[in-house]
Amino acid sequence: ETTRAEPTKPRTVPEYKLEPVTAPALRLSAADPAATLRAVPGKALTFVVDGQELVPMYRLFDERYAVYWSLRG
Repeated sequence: ETTRAEPTKPRTVPEYKLEPVTAPALRLSAADPAATLRAVPGKALTFVVDGQELVPMYRLFDERYAVYWSLRG
């Protein structure tokens, strides 16, 4: 006789039912992002750019997110 644990049930994510929202844009006051990028002391991998705090995506839990990069040459 083999004893096995029950398989883990798949996790369901609720459907997003609200209207779509416009993705926020990171607006820089300088052409070079490094000129305004500052590390937040005591918070690993957390930065502030022109008043907007940037945190690593792995810290987000149970939240929907997307990343878009606008590349202009």
